[in-house]
Amino acid sequence: MKQKKIYSKKFSFKLPDTEAKKIFLDGATKLIGEHESIFESSFDKITIDVRGDKLGVDNTINKLRSFEKRLSRATIEDNFGNYSYEHSILAELFSPPLQLKYFSRSIQAMGFQSKIIKDTIISSATIDDMRKVHKKASQVINNLLIKENKPIRYFIAVAVITTDIDSDTLVTMALNSSILHIANGLLEFKINQERAYLQMDDLIHEMDKGFKLISIDHDKENEFGMKELFQGGKIVFIKDGDEYEGDPLDLIEKD
Repeated sequence: MKQKKIYSKKFSFKLPDTEAKKIFLDGATKLIGEHESIFESSFDKITIDVRGDKLGVDNTINKLRSFEKRLSRATIEDNFGNYSYEHSILAELFSPPLQLKYFSRSIQAMGFQSKIIKDTIISSATIDDMRKVHKKASQVINNLLIKENKPIRYFIAVAVITTDIDSDTLVTMALNSSILHIANGLLEFKINQERAYLQMDDLIHEMDKGFKLISIDHDKENEFGMKELFQGGKIVFIKDGDEYEGDPLDLIEKD
């Protein structure tokens, strides 16, 4: 009796990036499941021969093609140096899943460009960068003790990521700046959410500038600067790294 031929279909995935190949192999293994398959790998290509019933093989190949396209967009720079992370690929690559807006704002908080178009994050952050952002964003949101609604929690979490200052201090800053207010015992936005993020960001940057004014060595920055140091109860004026013996008023810049 003639043995029935097993249906098979090949799929080739071209991507020289080692990290992308590793991610694809892991994802492909899960998608293939119990189907028989043969993997062939070269420097810039992975070929998979999937075998089994026709319907199952065709469905698996379609899933692999879809995964490959989404992964390629997430690992290959576009003409503007950005990567595209569709919501579905984020859910497959990063666990636990994060709310899309919170993920995007966390990316920005960690110094990368990021915007959302439909269900896709467009960012200058690489997959490796995204892992670091996801890890920190997940830890921060999980560690927040504030029992508020999600928009407020995300708002405070992004501020924490930006500064690493404790959440209570940041909430106090937001309340004092009329970004947030308390209504019926709960925190609420006092202004539009988008404006709230922008104003909080400005507030944090102004605070950072304040810290820098204390610690910056103006002489090293080739900028005019004056420091007052207490030595034995007297005020000592310093200019260009040396004690200034002249009239302190001469140190004041004149128009």
